[in-house]
Amino acid sequence: MKRLFVSDVDQTLLSEGNTEFSNLFKDTVRELVERGDQFVLCSGRPTQNLIDVAIELREEGIMLKYVAGYNGVEIYDLEKEKVIVYNGFDVTEVSEICNYLEGKEYSYMIYDEDALKTNVPEHHMTIRESGFTGTPITPVDEYCASPKVLVVVDPEENGKHVEIIKNDLPQYEVFNSMLYFVEIVKKGINKSTALKEIAKLEMVEHPHTFGFGDGGNDIALIEYAATGVAVENGSDEIKETADVVIGTVFDDSVAKYLSELV
Repeated sequence: MKRLFVSDVDQTLLSEGNTEFSNLFKDTVRELVERGDQFVLCSGRPTQNLIDVAIELREEGIMLKYVAGYNGVEIYDLEKEKVIVYNGFDVTEVSEICNYLEGKEYSYMIYDEDALKTNVPEHHMTIRESGFTGTPITPVDEYCASPKVLVVVDPEENGKHVEIIKNDLPQYEVFNSMLYFVEIVKKGINKSTALKEIAKLEMVEHPHTFGFGDGGNDIALIEYAATGVAVENGSDEIKETADVVIGTVFDDSVAKYLSELV
C-alpha cells in the first residue's frame, strides 16, 4: 500500500525564520520514502527554492521524488530533473491582472525567468521573495508570463483584500498565503492539483493520501486529501476544514504525527 503525503512548508513544517528540519522529521521521512511512500514539499515558495531544499535532503539520504512550487502551479520531478506539470499564466493573463491591480493601486510581484518584477522594490516582503527566488528585483517595465501574481497587502486587512480581488476577478483563483500576501493563480489550480497529479503518476489510491497545512493556500489540499491535517497554529478556517488537528509547528507536530505512521 503506497501512500502520498503532500505538505506545506512554512508555518507547517518550519516556523518563521527556521531553515533546518528536525532530525525527527528527516529520520521519519527517510523511513517513509524507503518503504515506498511519497513525500512532497508543496509550497507557495518558488519551485527552485524547493528544489534546493530537496537536494539538501537527498544528500542526507532522503530521496524525495517531487516538489510542487508556487502553490501547486508547477511540479518538478527531481529524478528526471525537469518540470512535468506547469499551469502558469501567459502574458495576456498577466497583463489583465496587473492592469487591474495598478488601477486599484495595489502593490504586486510577477516572476520573470531571471528577475522578480515589482512596483514595490523596497518593500521588505519583496526583498524576502527575491531571496527565495534567487533573482534580482527589477521594475515592471513590461509584463511577462508568470506562474502566479503576488499581491502585497496590509496584513491586518488581508481577508478584506482577498474578498475584493475575488469579486473583481472571479475568473481566477484568489487566496491568502502569508499575512502580507494575496496570491492569484489560474482557476482551479491550487495545492490539491499537485496531490491529484502526483497520485495519478504514482498510482496512489485516494484513501491513502494525506495533506498538511496551516493557511488559506492549504485549504483546497486539506479538503481534497483523504486525511487533511492542520497544525494548531493554523487559521480557524483550515482547522475547521481538517480531519485532524495536531500540535503546533513549534512542537514539530507534523514529524511526530508522521512518526506514528511509519
